[in-house]
Amino acid sequence: MTGPDDLPRQREQDPAGSRPDPTRPDPTKPDPTMPDPDETVTEAITLPVASASASASSASTAGSAAGAPPAAAGPAPAAGATADDASPDGGSAPAERGRGTAEGGRGTAEGTGLTGDGGREIVRAGSVGGPSPAHRDPAETSRRQWWMKAAAVALCALLGLSLAAQLRRNQQDGQLSGARQEDLVRILDELDSRQQRLQTEISDLEQRRQALTTEAEGSETAQRDLEERATELGILAGTTPAVGDGLRLVFRPGRTPLRAEVILDAVEELRGAGAEAMQISGQSGGTVRIIASTAFLDVDDDLLVGDKRLTGPYTLLAIGEPQTMRAALVIPGGVVDSVEGATGTVQITTPDPVSVSATLSPASPRYAEPVD
Repeated sequence: MTGPDDLPRQREQDPAGSRPDPTRPDPTKPDPTMPDPDETVTEAITLPVASASASASSASTAGSAAGAPPAAAGPAPAAGATADDASPDGGSAPAERGRGTAEGGRGTAEGTGLTGDGGREIVRAGSVGGPSPAHRDPAETSRRQWWMKAAAVALCALLGLSLAAQLRRNQQDGQLSGARQEDLVRILDELDSRQQRLQTEISDLEQRRQALTTEAEGSETAQRDLEERATELGILAGTTPAVGDGLRLVFRPGRTPLRAEVILDAVEELRGAGAEAMQISGQSGGTVRIIASTAFLDVDDDLLVGDKRLTGPYTLLAIGEPQTMRAALVIPGGVVDSVEGATGTVQITTPDPVSVSATLSPASPRYAEPVD
């Protein structure tokens, strides 16, 4: 307790009256230990500090009006002091107690504002630089976390591969660096021998490939030749249809029927002139392919060609060089003269093209066999 005798000494030491304690925090400055109001959404209610300050100011004014110096109030009590610890004259103790209360309650009033009339003001502290982490899009956050995990996995995989390759290289280098000179020479000789063997195998494979290519080309050429030869033989044998330049002959009988020998002479003249394919048809509609083995016989007033009976007039088609075949037919004493002598007529035309469509079925030999 402070006695009456100690008041002048205290006034001398503290002539300005009650001074603020330098160890106490300044309520006008932000407390660094409190959280940033821009990152945390809180609600704070101001304390009625203004009323305490107003009481302190009225008490100081009353003391001045009575002629008492401002320092007579004595030393300021500590923050949070009770009314029993205040000085008996009731100077600035209420104000000091109000200040202590305001300063003691600063932990809950941080980030708030004070109104001029000592009332309450509610201030919400929000984020200034952008949305808070709690208000971010969950999909965007999940996608960002997924990409970060994927990048981390890829980096780990690359790091593992690099380490494995480096370890293998180090092991090989260590084995070679620790080998003797004789061993190194032997390893080098083995590598040279292996390279020579591989070169030999490569040469052999290249030769085989070249041989196979040549054989394939030869096979293709031979196959084309065989196909062309088969086509030619098929035309000559009457098993393949043919088309090309040629002549069309129409034989019409006169007062007497045309005999088979006249038609056979015409076929022989055409074959001798280079005819490659021929066929004959009658008025009845039958058509016969003419080959080397085709037979011509007289049956009453008709012709039996092969196995078909034909009635006149007869149409003979021949594929070959038209001018050569025409010249062979019109020579004196030839086919045309023979037909006209039998009171018949021959009409020769050059259609473009001549189509020989009749074919024969190939006959399998009964007795002949190919020679090996």
